[in-house]
Amino acid sequence: MRAISSGLVAMLLAGCVNEPPDGLRNPLPIVEAGAFRFQGVSEEHARWYQARYADFTNTFGPRLAPGDTILISVSSDGPPACLGTRVPGEREVHPCRIPGGYKLVCARDRQCPLRFAELLADLGAPQSTFLRDGLADVLAGGVTTPTDFDFDYLDYTEKLGDLISDDVYLAETSRLYDLYERDWYQSMALRYSLRRTAARFVAFLAGRLGAQQVPALLRQTNEEWKEPTMQRLLDDFRNAPPVDGRSYARLRVECETPAIETGLDFTIPADHGAPLYYPMGALDDQLQARTFEVTAASRALLQLESPAKPYFHLQACSTGVSLRHGNTGDRLTFIARKDQVREDFDLAPGRYVLIMGVIGGIPDGSPAIKGRLDLSPLP
Repeated sequence: MRAISSGLVAMLLAGCVNEPPDGLRNPLPIVEAGAFRFQGVSEEHARWYQARYADFTNTFGPRLAPGDTILISVSSDGPPACLGTRVPGEREVHPCRIPGGYKLVCARDRQCPLRFAELLADLGAPQSTFLRDGLADVLAGGVTTPTDFDFDYLDYTEKLGDLISDDVYLAETSRLYDLYERDWYQSMALRYSLRRTAARFVAFLAGRLGAQQVPALLRQTNEEWKEPTMQRLLDDFRNAPPVDGRSYARLRVECETPAIETGLDFTIPADHGAPLYYPMGALDDQLQARTFEVTAASRALLQLESPAKPYFHLQACSTGVSLRHGNTGDRLTFIARKDQVREDFDLAPGRYVLIMGVIGGIPDGSPAIKGRLDLSPLP
């Protein structure tokens, strides 16, 4: 299996420039943290990125080269993409590659999780941008989205072998971006389905052959994927059972967030969200994650209240399956939102992660999200 010297770039997802935008010419102070450097990133959020990197290296293997660092900069004046270098007459290098490491610049903190996951995936030098994007979707974690978010449009499974080719994948990506002007909803749905197909396949490879083997498999060339052994993997994937939503997403970091105490009122700050990936969410949404344990089969009653219109996703840490979501349907159909959410559901024993958010900003003087989770044993 051959390796390549640098990862490929999804050109339509991130632009490369050599000069910083005006808003970064007088940047915020840079905070050093081991292999990381942070600019405009809170200490709490910095821990998320460090934990995500540790989980990736411990599970999949690739890591930064000795002496390399990652600079993550968040600025309201910055671009929603990476700053890197371009080699004239050649394919773009890693969009975040700079001398001595990588630089990731995001206009909002919510834009960083997927871009950071793409950076991690590129550390293994994948040959296929399609499969790189699939690994990134796995690594991004966040909201796993339930089955009813799976659109009826093309799921791309039958085209998987062709999409491993960069020429085919980038042509399809370009087509979907052009489609946005005529039918934004179908464009969004198909882009979601395209990335989800890649992620499902990468997760299938990890489950079949082990996570440590994934980087080497992703370094296979398009021609090597046409060999009989690799074709059998593609066929086995096509015949595999369906996957619920984004349940393949890694939730190790989310499932180690602070716990809420059941049976008591709680307050979650929502004036700044955690760096959580939500493929169907707006960039101005504010999200926070909290965990809780269920020791015996129970009926759960969740109550949330905020003048900024709360919603939630409930996900099982053991399976990644999105078990319940409140107010998300309203978000897609643009029905009027509510200040309160009240949902009950039955839960088996285990650990769960509750991702809570509000739609848009918090009004001045708002108490953020107030909530309460009660558990009652089932008979």
